[in-house]
Amino acid sequence: MNKNLIVSLALVGASSVAQSAVFVGAHADDIELFMSQNMLGDLRGQAPTVFIVGTAGDAGAGKGEGSNIYSNSYGAVRSAAHVAAVRFAMSQSGARVPQTVASTESMGGKTINVLTVGNVKFYNLMLPDGNFGGTGYPSTGNQSLSYLNTGRISTITSLDNLNTRYTLPELRATLRDIVTKNMRGIPTVWVNLQDDASGTNPSDHSDHTTLSRITQDALASNTCVHRALFVDYDTANRPVNLNANQINDGFAVFGTLNAYLVNQGNPSTYDGGHTQWLSRQYYRTVHGTGSCNF
Repeated sequence: MNKNLIVSLALVGASSVAQSAVFVGAHADDIELFMSQNMLGDLRGQAPTVFIVGTAGDAGAGKGEGSNIYSNSYGAVRSAAHVAAVRFAMSQSGARVPQTVASTESMGGKTINVLTVGNVKFYNLMLPDGNFGGTGYPSTGNQSLSYLNTGRISTITSLDNLNTRYTLPELRATLRDIVTKNMRGIPTVWVNLQDDASGTNPSDHSDHTTLSRITQDALASNTCVHRALFVDYDTANRPVNLNANQINDGFAVFGTLNAYLVNQGNPSTYDGGHTQWLSRQYYRTVHGTGSCNF
């Protein structure tokens, strides 16, 4: 395994489109901000792709409107904006984007919501936002992935209509099932996550690193899985390493996400604090062994 390789170009941009891919982000814009080049490459190649978003990114609003001016659920709008951005990214393959179909599935013994767009699936677990330091918010009972992972709380409950409650083993089982059930019959599986190591991804949000750690623990026995572990906020301190076309593509995807946010009443995040990350992408790879046979 190469645990220390830091690369500056997307996996698919540097070589070939993945046979299939899984993207895991703690919040509904993390994949667009920090993994967009890998995402775009896989979607342009029409690879079967699974998106997992761990939290509602509700900033303490819970199921409520928060700063939404139309009384829509702040977290639900963020989740839907992510889907809109991915649909736009799918259109870059030149193919017509299919209708979004909503359903539920059983994963790890839990019933969870899923959206399907052709061969692309979205699992938005809608767990409470854990706040930057992992302390959670009083309005959602100070629940956080960090507290769950360290045993400070025994369960965490989703903010969607299902109110799904997870223990740590149940959350791991759910994440494992999402990956393995969707990747059946595919020998080479890449999982794209936020880097949980402070040495290579310093000063990151607790939700980012904790969801990554929980997901990697969930897949620990699946040694065939390859991982791409992305740097988040610290990319702003590193040299620009994407070309003009890649940067434009990232801005287009993030602009689509923000157009949805604004149209549904959430505040825009299309600002310098966020867009500074779109000209950079850094990650390290950890290669699995053998072929997957889920």
